[in-house]
Parts: sequence; C-alpha cells; structure tokens
Amino acid sequence: MPPTDLELLTLVFTRHMLVEMLHADDKVDISEAELLIKLVPHSRLKEAGLLDGTGMPTEAWLAVRDEAIRELPLRLALDEKLKILTNLVKMAVVDDDLHRDEGSLLYASAEVLGVTPRQFDRHLDTLTEHVGTVEIEE
Repeated sequence: MPPTDLELLTLVFTRHMLVEMLHADDKVDISEAELLIKLVPHSRLKEAGLLDGTGMPTEAWLAVRDEAIRELPLRLALDEKLKILTNLVKMAVVDDDLHRDEGSLLYASAEVLGVTPRQFDRHLDTLTEHVGTVEIEE
C-alpha cells in the first residue's frame, strides 16, 4: 500500500483528535460539532473512503489514522504541527470552558506530534485570542 498523502494524513489526525476533544468533557455542544465540520470538511475524507455517507469512519479509517500518528511527527515541520494544535485549542475553548481532560489531550496531542512541552507552551502564549477568555475547570 503506497503512503497516504500528507494533506490527508493531517486531516485524519486533526479530525481524530478533534473528536477526542469533543467528547473529553462528556458533553457535546452544537458549537463544537459545527467547528469540527468547519475545521475538517467531510468531503475530502469521504472521497478518500474514510468516512461513509453519514460522516462515520469506515474500516479504512483506522489504518490511515495509525499511519498519521506514525508519520506526521516525522514528515511535518514544526509550524504545521502547531497549526494542528491551534485547531485543537479552538475546539477545547469553543464552549468557553477548558475542561481538565481537554487540556490533557492538548498536551498528549503535542507529544504525539513531537512538539515539546516548551514549544507548545510558547505557542499557547501566542493564542491569547482563543485562550485568554477561558475559565479552567477546578
């Protein structure tokens, strides 16, 4: 099987982590569902046979997701990794409530992508328009 193109791997990884983020606080807000579709339009994933007509992952999804987890840390530049993490931050704060599990997922995603905690913290400092108004749950 030939390697999957980088754009598709990025979309799959991003969608996978956005869905994880969406469910991290045990409630799905309509703004979260809308943001998911905005950040990762289903059309490209459907064309690739990774989502079915209802938007659910197909059997092929898992293989490409696993390939993305293996390949993206090696094939993406730091700025591209940070773009993915920015989208994950947007999902975490879209409901104006940063749940502890969402924060943990952000750092786990950075680690999977090979972004160091220091690099990620520096990047978070640049995202004040997204992070500045969030209340962290006790």
